[in-house]
Amino acid sequence: MNKIKVLVAPNSFKGSMNALQAADAIEQGLNSVNGNFEVIKTPIADGGDHFADIMTFALNGQMQSVKSVNALGEEITSSYGTIPSTNTTIIEMAKASGLALLDSNGLQPLKASSFGTGLLIKDAISKGYKNIILGIGGSATTDGGAGIAAALGVKFINTSQEIFVPAGGSLSKIETIEVNEAKALLKDCTIKIACDVENPLLGANGAAAVFAPQKGADENQVKLLEENLTHYAQIIQNKFGKDIRDLKHGGAAGGIAAGLAGLLDAELVNGTDLVVDELGIKEKLETCDIIITAEGKLDSQTLDGKGPYGIALLGKEKDKMVIGIGGGIPSEDTTKFKAFDAMFALPNAPMTLDYAMNNGEDLLKQLAINIGSLIQAVSRRYSH
Repeated sequence: MNKIKVLVAPNSFKGSMNALQAADAIEQGLNSVNGNFEVIKTPIADGGDHFADIMTFALNGQMQSVKSVNALGEEITSSYGTIPSTNTTIIEMAKASGLALLDSNGLQPLKASSFGTGLLIKDAISKGYKNIILGIGGSATTDGGAGIAAALGVKFINTSQEIFVPAGGSLSKIETIEVNEAKALLKDCTIKIACDVENPLLGANGAAAVFAPQKGADENQVKLLEENLTHYAQIIQNKFGKDIRDLKHGGAAGGIAAGLAGLLDAELVNGTDLVVDELGIKEKLETCDIIITAEGKLDSQTLDGKGPYGIALLGKEKDKMVIGIGGGIPSEDTTKFKAFDAMFALPNAPMTLDYAMNNGEDLLKQLAINIGSLIQAVSRRYSH
């Protein structure tokens, strides 16, 4: 019997295992059935947690340690990826300005700044890296990317003609903006931002209304952040003639996507599309028989540009069998998930969420054994 070639392309299971660990667990499960599977492991990330690690690993690069600051300006040791062969750096916002780096009891949504992420980019540029790929999931900030821009040399000037570094709560103090120093630093550089949501900067679906509460903002703070981002967008339009208010993806990471597009000509791209292109997933799909993709939860948000659904859609275009695995699977109308031929939930018995998360790799391996056994049984039946 010819070997069954399986593309294993999971996202991370947030709080339980990263995508590399998930891919290993699925591979181990399949190989436990027998030796009839050829597994092509391609862990994915759509711009969120572990984006830099996954991309750097897949592209045969190296992670570099560097001093930076977190979203509240406290010194930390962070890291970013380098791919010398293509002069590319992989920056993950969550590694410097991420919500996970802060104590949940000490969140300060009006003061949180993306400045530390800018320091990572600046360090990479100083080492000669020109192609900048920025993943912005998991941010703690709603500063419209002003902190990143300031770290790269953009000057924000208030009514007293003082230069300052705005946070979400002080964007309204900006009177004008100068970008010449930053443009000089970024000469010959490109910035691609891998966005994991499509929300615009402003409005009911915007950066403040949807995401700021997750970063500790109460109702009044959300209103203030919305007003400040509106002022920020108006200043950028007045100064540079760019309307960033309704950009697709613009509200990602507290408006960082929109701000950097307006100030530094960053290109906003769907994180899944970028990963698919960079990792050569389309080419890998051509030769595989079955695709297994996964993430912490398969639900309505999965359909909104998340990695596993993007992989599933590509698989269906090539008429491949696509299997989805999640810590949970949808209870709503599953016809919306028609790109998946089958979906499996990780828990194999009644269990607490803590137990499932603490034992995720073992549960995933066991589920992969069951899936592999089913594939083998079906393959034997229809090969006669």
